[in-house]
Amino acid sequence: MHVHASHICTPQSSVSHRTGLTINASADVVKNGFTTAPKVTVEAIDPPSRIIINHTVQINLLVKNHSSVDVNAIVELRRRGMQGVVVSGQSVQPTQVLKPGGVVIVTFNVLGLVAGLCVVGGCVVVDTVTGGELVQPPLFSMFVERKDEEGGDEVLVTERLETANINE
Repeated sequence: MHVHASHICTPQSSVSHRTGLTINASADVVKNGFTTAPKVTVEAIDPPSRIIINHTVQINLLVKNHSSVDVNAIVELRRRGMQGVVVSGQSVQPTQVLKPGGVVIVTFNVLGLVAGLCVVGGCVVVDTVTGGELVQPPLFSMFVERKDEEGGDEVLVTERLETANINE
């Protein structure tokens, strides 16, 4: 998917941190070749709710092994799961071996491309032994804002999505 300057991000009802990202890995065992059924989740740690267009923000992701077996994996953020943002820099991070119940934090930089409510997603945990993939749900949404050209660097103008009274 190519993102153009005129592209408007998909509107959503609110900026939200999506939690409870458990994975039903039994289906992935059959479909993706995992030798066992590891349950691996990825969720954002204190994700930003806003960034400025054409600027990057660092995001930290908590990767947890919920299974009873070791998992040797990498975490990828793929562009096709992003809406209005892309990864800036390295889009693949190794977790090394995750012991049962183990956690690791991986870090990525995200660049805002277009103003509006955008989605950070496209997260996939890849088993480096089998090549099997655990596709994660979208991680979180955030507003990408543009600077007010007349008011200087300190004034931000949020696109019409916010001013359209997007309340719960």
